[in-house]
Amino acid sequence: MELLKKTLNQLLSKGAEKAQLVFSENHKQEFNVEANEISLLRTNITKSLSLRVIKDGKQGRLSINKVDELSLSQAVEDVLSICAASPVDNGYDISSETGKFSFSSGKEEVKPEEAYNYLKAYLQQSQKEFPQVQQESVMVSYDYSKVFVVNTNGLLADINSGQYSVSNMFTAKEGERTSSFNFTGFLTSQLDVPLMEKMSTRKLLNESVLHLDAKPIGQKFNGDIIVTPHALTGFFLGGLLSHLRDGRLIDGSSYFKDKLGQNVLSSRLGIQVYTCDPRFAVSAPMTSDGFISKDYSIFNKGRLDNYLLSQYGSNKTGLGQTYNDGGLIEMSAGEMKLEQMIKNTKKGLVVARISAGAPGANGDFSGVAKNSFYVENGEVKYPIKETMISGNLFEMFNSMSEVSQEVLNNGSAILPWVKFTGVSVSG
Repeated sequence: MELLKKTLNQLLSKGAEKAQLVFSENHKQEFNVEANEISLLRTNITKSLSLRVIKDGKQGRLSINKVDELSLSQAVEDVLSICAASPVDNGYDISSETGKFSFSSGKEEVKPEEAYNYLKAYLQQSQKEFPQVQQESVMVSYDYSKVFVVNTNGLLADINSGQYSVSNMFTAKEGERTSSFNFTGFLTSQLDVPLMEKMSTRKLLNESVLHLDAKPIGQKFNGDIIVTPHALTGFFLGGLLSHLRDGRLIDGSSYFKDKLGQNVLSSRLGIQVYTCDPRFAVSAPMTSDGFISKDYSIFNKGRLDNYLLSQYGSNKTGLGQTYNDGGLIEMSAGEMKLEQMIKNTKKGLVVARISAGAPGANGDFSGVAKNSFYVENGEVKYPIKETMISGNLFEMFNSMSEVSQEVLNNGSAILPWVKFTGVSVSG
């Protein structure tokens, strides 16, 4: 912290009007599995310092990974030069937080044998229950980070956090037949629940075996898709929330422009973002731009309650700042069992993964449904080969017909299964 204060004083003495520094030290202890064998144990320690200065309405930003005095002195000169060469922008500012702020969660050190035994137990169980499944890449790491934030408004923050990260990629193979690869992952504060029992892993491994006999649909139709939490979290939910963030709100392309407080999507949609909640394995006590975080409702029964704007986005748009980066998210569960959602489906798909580019500005998208199943007259008929689906993201979230009681918690997101109507399927 003293080194950061010294660097801050150097910036001010050389003409910076405002400055903010973020120092990070990350410790990673990692086990890997490749081709069903535990192959690697390594420990990495990385350090980085981000410098941000503002002068005459201009901003300079620079990141370095060496924090000795010579490197810091050079960084001070470099970031001021970057600032001087930058365009004027009235949106630039630093956090107005002042005083000391401390937060700590997780252990600083864990025993390597815990991760090793966790992986070993999973491999043994997987090979016993699903001998056709090849574990292509499984990783268990423990990440502990120390973050210090200081600025010229008097902010002195230190944030320490640690958690396990688990990722799992696999495929099924039998003779000449191979299924498409699938994956899952989660964050957890401790390895107290077997990997096989987390994030529907057993179900996904079984589905990989079933996909050895995947068939083409061979037809085109408009129908329902039931999107699993695995597929929901990235493409669908990520695409929706991107219209609440700086980029689209600043350039005016957001679907939700001028719609704050209005009922804009299905009344079944509820989304909340959190800072610290015991249901999550991680916490987000401070935003990336240096503000103490707050909990927010984003959508409440389809009504848009808040955007996800940083200080810069707020300054550029004139809209209220949201003191939350949106990293811990919960989508409200529904009142129907997943089993009943499938029974209510006349024709459609259960979509477990999608490969697609980002939706267009108007929400239109097309992509390939993978690891998915064909549903007809309330029954899951068979696993399908890769199949094109297309639709409009906003129309889908306005036509949510059912939301499951069941949810999956990956440590940073709690999500249900969601049925969308009117999606085009091209077999």
